Amino acid sequence: MEFPVDLLRDTSHEDLESCAEEYMSELADRDLDQLEYFTQPNNEMVVVSISSVGFVPLYGSDEACKVLALFTSENPFSAVALYLVDQWWAVEDILKTSDNFRNGLIQECKKEQERILHSMDGLM
Repeated sequence: MEFPVDLLRDTSHEDLESCAEEYMSELADRDLDQLEYFTQPNNEMVVVSISSVGFVPLYGSDEACKVLALFTSENPFSAVALYLVDQWWAVEDILKTSDNFRNGLIQECKKEQERILHSMDGLM
């Protein structure tokens, strides 16, 4: 199984944000009887709706780069999932990897993908 850290190798900030904006537009146009759910690692279901998602800055307070996050009504200040590479990912799974040669954090960001991953680590 591949995880976002494996799939984001050739993804730019613009691609992430553009896909999320398209998804958000589709979500806003859906009928209320077409509910989507995200299953958390603890098997709790979260309704994905226009009122439970929002953009969060990827780099602290820098609003230039944003990712789409999913929140629960019980805790609207802590994301339970992020929308990356056209699907929802549990926050716990974002930095997992299927690459046996990756171990620990990368100390120096040489690529935009590495910078994205370091920022996601800060969101958790």
